[in-house]
Amino acid sequence: MKVKELIKKLQEYPEDMEVLIDYGRQNYDGEIVVKRKDLYHCNSTSKWQSNFDFYSEYDEPCVYKDQVDGKIIVMEVPTEKKEFIILEC
Repeated sequence: MKVKELIKKLQEYPEDMEVLIDYGRQNYDGEIVVKRKDLYHCNSTSKWQSNFDFYSEYDEPCVYKDQVDGKIIVMEVPTEKKEFIILEC
């Protein structure tokens, strides 16, 4: 895909939408599929200074686990539904 083609496709969406790249295909054929998708998302920083983003197709909280001073800490962070632009490569 040429840059001008990608720019043209992206101009169909609002400028303030977030873009995610899905590179899940094993064989990249040179095409990028651009689509709009609703996902549940949270972005958080724990009190232990760990930053994380969580994306899900399902309405579920993010269950974050970390080890602090030899103990496993579990924290649930609520998600909110947002629209994203997905670039599938």
